[in-house]
Amino acid sequence: MVAFLDYLVPPGDAAALAGAIDRLVDWRRHSPVLGDESRLWVVDHLALERTVEAVSALFAELGR
Repeated sequence: MVAFLDYLVPPGDAAALAGAIDRLVDWRRHSPVLGDESRLWVVDHLALERTVEAVSALFAELGR
């Protein structure tokens, strides 16, 4: 599995951002599964139903 955290950079760190972009430029050659794994992560973590449930739970918590 591809380590997605390897592509996160601190806010305002231009050098780290440039390095992450460099690693992603040729991702198909060195990480051929990145596209498929990224899509699966989005489906698992950002699916509409899951997002609606999380927002509803937050509103319910704030309403207490």
